[in-house]
Amino acid sequence: MIRKHPLILAGFALLGLLDGFIAYAWPANYMLTGFSVIPHFYLIGLLVFVYNKDTLTRVLAGLLAGLVHAFVFQGSFPFDPVYFTAAAWLAGLAPRWSNSMRYSWLFFLLFAFGFDLLPWIWLRITTPLNASILRWLWRMETFTLLLNIASLWVIRYAADVMDRYFKIVRVRQAREDRKKLAQLHAAGR
Repeated sequence: MIRKHPLILAGFALLGLLDGFIAYAWPANYMLTGFSVIPHFYLIGLLVFVYNKDTLTRVLAGLLAGLVHAFVFQGSFPFDPVYFTAAAWLAGLAPRWSNSMRYSWLFFLLFAFGFDLLPWIWLRITTPLNASILRWLWRMETFTLLLNIASLWVIRYAADVMDRYFKIVRVRQAREDRKKLAQLHAAGR
């Protein structure tokens, strides 16, 4: 039987490795002379995993995911743990939006966009970056947004399949438990 927790950890590891592979294979062009893709599989996977959890679980999972992303994958230490924790916490504050497929997609894509926008704002403030926001949006976020939409669709589908599978396992286990209990009662124990 497949165990849920190791499968979730393996999924996060796979998403982080996929982020790193895409970032390595197609490095971002911060000079904005060409188009770039910035993958956010790990962040979107975290948001899909925690949006319906309680507050403490969301905050701790976000902090842990941010620390792992910063130290194991291609992240930055002070930014990733803070952003992932805040995003995980905020993901659960809109349960009406999160329970609707249409709004949860927009909500998760907004967090992935913010993960790119905040460093751009920081670079704009601290360095002589001459690129306008429209040029940055066109060069950096066009294909990033398309990749995020595709990755969100795949991750949501995988999460739904996992939820259905483990629900079926729980129902079968409960059925077997009831059958064993009925056999014990029939035997007079």
